[in-house]
Amino acid sequence: MIENEGDDVDQLYWLQLRAIGSRIRAKRLEQNLTQEDLAYRAGMSRPQLSNLERHGKNMTLTTLFRIAEVFSAHPADLIDDRGR
Repeated sequence: MIENEGDDVDQLYWLQLRAIGSRIRAKRLEQNLTQEDLAYRAGMSRPQLSNLERHGKNMTLTTLFRIAEVFSAHPADLIDDRGR
C-alpha cells in the first residue's frame, strides 16, 4: 500500500460529495425552491441542507432519495451528471 493512499481516497470522496452538493443546489435553484422549501419537503433541516450544498457533508441514502423525490429525479442524477 502506498503511504497516504487513504488520504487521497478520502480527498476524492470529499470532492465527489462537494459535486453532489453543487448539483443539489443547482437543481434547487432551477426549480425555484428555497433551502427552506427543499429542506421541508425532504424532511430535513435547512442548516443540514445548507451544509450538504456548500460543504459536501456526508448524507444518508435516505436523504439522497428524499431530495431526488422532491426534484422528481432519479437519485443517480444527483450523484453523476453525465446522464444515464
